[in-house]
Amino acid sequence: MRTAKGFTLVELLIAATMIAILFVGIAAHLRGGLTVWRRATDHGEAAQRMRVALDRLERDVVHAIVYDDRKERYGADGLLPLPGFGSGELRFFTQTVTRSGYPPSLRLVTYQCSPSSATPGLWRTSQAIAEARGNIAPTPEAMLPECAELSLRYAFQLSESSEAPSVMDWRPTWPDDPNEPLRLPRLVEVTIRSAAGRLARRIIAVPVGQFGTPVLPPAEEGAGGGGGA
Repeated sequence: MRTAKGFTLVELLIAATMIAILFVGIAAHLRGGLTVWRRATDHGEAAQRMRVALDRLERDVVHAIVYDDRKERYGADGLLPLPGFGSGELRFFTQTVTRSGYPPSLRLVTYQCSPSSATPGLWRTSQAIAEARGNIAPTPEAMLPECAELSLRYAFQLSESSEAPSVMDWRPTWPDDPNEPLRLPRLVEVTIRSAAGRLARRIIAVPVGQFGTPVLPPAEEGAGGGGGA
């Protein structure tokens, strides 16, 4: 009778080694794909969070108003905080729509990207006019935990001639003329930098705002003119 022959030990070891090498290659390929997928997901979620924060900020800025254009109505002792438009912080009054059919409520909102309660991020505060008058500290709301820097710029119109195109000069602060009533900027450029280095930038138009016209420095003597004898 012919006896049945199986695989030898050496053949089994060679087959097992080849299968192990094949699985190692497949695992490395899958690990690389999972890493790429995880990074893309994290990037998309971070971009979505930045968009949501910018949308909220834009909604507040678009509805910004001048509550009272008399500067003597702002200050301490029961008066309202003075609105401020700096290079890294916003403080202004805005109209917040609550429910359909109800009149909008007026709120004092602030935005800044700095540590609050030992937690860095983009923070928003909102309080009613009565709370602002009473100097009641508002509760900060975390809009973007990974915010590392908030940069703001404001447009100044250098050309008002109808014949020449308007030229915009962007500056880091919105100074009001001390001899004029309070006013809002017309254009605000908002840039957010995350802790991972991602940037999100948006230019927001304020419907009731105005363009500032800064006083240009005088030209140096002799600049652009012909030389004397």
